[in-house]
Amino acid sequence: SVMLTVLSCVLVANRIKSEVNNGTVVDTAVSTAFKSAKSKIFDINFVLAIISLMGWFAPKEAARILGKSTSWLAKKRMADKQ
Repeated sequence: SVMLTVLSCVLVANRIKSEVNNGTVVDTAVSTAFKSAKSKIFDINFVLAIISLMGWFAPKEAARILGKSTSWLAKKRMADKQ
């Protein structure tokens, strides 16, 4: 979550900087930056959620397919299953 916060701040700051460099008033640049960064931040969060789900389910499936555990989480799940 800290990484996402930093990334969001960097996105907004860069967008504000580019808007001000193009001659936009600071007030308008800030509102434009937040509007344009909102969709990118949502996309990043959505991708992170998908990756988290893959990390949750993938070790279990890999262990099932390979017949052996591939990580500590898969080992724990296999032990819980038995």
